[in-house]
Amino acid sequence: MSKYYDLFFKRINKPGHYSWVTVNFGEGIRIHTDKDERHLCDLSAEVREKSMRWIKENVIPHDTPLNGYDSYGLKHVLQDRTNIYMSNNQFKELMLVCDIFPAKVDELNWCFCISSRSPIRKVQKDGRYGLLLPECVMEYNDEHKYFASETQEKETFLILYAGSIY
Repeated sequence: MSKYYDLFFKRINKPGHYSWVTVNFGEGIRIHTDKDERHLCDLSAEVREKSMRWIKENVIPHDTPLNGYDSYGLKHVLQDRTNIYMSNNQFKELMLVCDIFPAKVDELNWCFCISSRSPIRKVQKDGRYGLLLPECVMEYNDEHKYFASETQEKETFLILYAGSIY
């Protein structure tokens, strides 16, 4: 594990100025940012599964952060390729679930420890970033554009157990 993995776990449950992470038994991991209280568990199970699969195929974890590729920009690549809209908080929680850690948590947009060889940062043959995985694309119509980000149920999704995130 990288030093950033260790630093991440040392910085949880400590309020920050821009953003911070809390871990509570039964609630799991939550990212807290002013004016963004949406969490990954707010999304439907189908959206979470498709998002995780897309991240696993498009992001290669690394020991050091890759400057210039922050959570805000990367979430837009995910949206462009999958039609899944999520908030910055939701995207940060998604990356943690996929075992991709930030260099710092007290920032609005997190810079993650990813490899420069990751497909998410490479222009593909169609001129867009990231790989297109048809099985990860959510369908929506114009009347209900962001249906992919909505869910009926609330459930606990992120659980910290013995140093691993599930």
